[in-house]
Amino acid sequence: MVQRTTLILGLVTALSAFAAETADDAKIHFKRGAELYDEGNYRAALAEFKKAHELLPNFKLLYNIAQVHMQLLDYARAQDTYARYLREGGSEVPAARQAEVQKEIDRLKTRVGQLVISGPDGAEVLLDDEPIGHLPLRGPYVANTGRHRVGLMLAGATQPVVRVVEVLGLESVTVAFPKEAAPAAASAPVSTAPATSATNVSTAPPPAEAPRSKVPMIVGWIVTGSAAVTAGVLSVVALGAADQLKRERGTYLIPQATLNATQSRLVGFAAAADVLWLTTIVGAGISTILTITALTGPTTVAIGPGSVSFSTQF
Repeated sequence: MVQRTTLILGLVTALSAFAAETADDAKIHFKRGAELYDEGNYRAALAEFKKAHELLPNFKLLYNIAQVHMQLLDYARAQDTYARYLREGGSEVPAARQAEVQKEIDRLKTRVGQLVISGPDGAEVLLDDEPIGHLPLRGPYVANTGRHRVGLMLAGATQPVVRVVEVLGLESVTVAFPKEAAPAAASAPVSTAPATSATNVSTAPPPAEAPRSKVPMIVGWIVTGSAAVTAGVLSVVALGAADQLKRERGTYLIPQATLNATQSRLVGFAAAADVLWLTTIVGAGISTILTITALTGPTTVAIGPGSVSFSTQF
């Protein structure tokens, strides 16, 4: 009896240590994924997040994985992962988050279509050269809108039979391969060459006029300087928000509401800074022209292919 109790206690201790080690590994993969996401390496971030979820399944991680799919413009997988998030989270997902995710799922429906694929049973199906299953599939396959290569690899074949199809949002495309499909000749790539044109537009010099006031010039530089100062301040604030968001994403299972609030501040400050920097650039150009005009005379701007020239009258 003592030996059996000792064995059971030893087994429980080993399982607890294994669980703790697994949790630590999951946190490492999650943190690495968050860092890669911030660096814009979304495919690597996806692999790390999936590994973390594999080691320590938690429905909250599915939200992060869905966001990575969105960054990769893989709307079909994002829609599927968001649906899993709601399904596995159930009542643990706050009502506000449920409404937000459901709204995103409804929006993504217009960015995906369905492929109904048929052919010889047992043949492997490829979508854009990636295997997605064997015939018969369990149902229509959800695919992103756009052009896709649907392939069928028959038993004993070295090359798949390929059909190129266009998938549109909310539409279903049927791809029927014959029971004895033979490899089809490769289709020639479609290429388009955009038309090019050169434009040379110049404004005629204005008629002679009396010396102009310097007030517009002064006002222009004041507005430009104010926009530059404000843009600089907002840029610093946006950088601070970006650093905060990076730290928060590196924290394992931080509440999503906190991430959303920090990201909203970052987007708001960054957008405002971008607008003001653009205003600064435009204002500087206008103020320069006003300055030249006020100090010398009427100025002519000529725009040609790859060049911009100014001429003024003294």
